[in-house]
Amino acid sequence: MKFTWLSLGLLSCSSFLTITSGLTHSASAQCLQADAAISYNISGSRQPTERINNVLMESQGHCTGNTSITTSVMGNQGGNSSLAQQRKVIHLMRGGTGNETGINVPTVPVQAGVGIDVYNPADNFSY
Repeated sequence: MKFTWLSLGLLSCSSFLTITSGLTHSASAQCLQADAAISYNISGSRQPTERINNVLMESQGHCTGNTSITTSVMGNQGGNSSLAQQRKVIHLMRGGTGNETGINVPTVPVQAGVGIDVYNPADNFSY
């Protein structure tokens, strides 16, 4: 008899959870745009490297649960003259329906760029 009541109780609980989960909205994350860049120069030049890192991030419309990520590594080894490194990235996210909660916030942009200059006197050594 106790087993029957226990089974009936568990069945009731599982039915209740199924019904309530169908009535609630699920959580959804906003969109993310990220760009990570590393630029290095190992040379005999004492001049700092001229770096241009042109990143454009745009988002049109509501966006939920999407990610756009770019990464790059630009490098130079050797030489003894000044150096210029240039990079251009365009992130564009279009469309979307927003999230079911009705609370729509902008897409989150994240940029991280690292520039490294290392002086190497061996590049100025003449034989």
